[in-house]
Amino acid sequence: MVSNSRLDDSTGTFKATGLAPVLWVSGFGCYQWKGTATYTEAGQDSSQTDTTTSLVWTRIDGPQQPPEILYLPTGSVTVTMGGNCAGGGTVPLSGLTSSLTTYNFVPSDSPARKS
Repeated sequence: MVSNSRLDDSTGTFKATGLAPVLWVSGFGCYQWKGTATYTEAGQDSSQTDTTTSLVWTRIDGPQQPPEILYLPTGSVTVTMGGNCAGGGTVPLSGLTSSLTTYNFVPSDSPARKS
């Protein structure tokens, strides 16, 4: 931690022993994301498109430690199936089966990056 207090280093520089300083910036929301999402999967004989127009991902309450941050959804998803298995419907999004986990705060040199 660095503050406006006087450092022991009279040169005005600070570097933690064995650690390179890292400043990591992201557009990730800390508490909540809102928006729309569409996912399409096409097979040889069928296709499925999942669409949500009022999706809200909210960070769960309680302590969480980076790099894993868990968000739960609210809203609904409309499923449209075509081909051999045609049909569809709208269902609510809820619970851990629809959760989103982000790997926030991962420095570029971390082995967890892009995992």
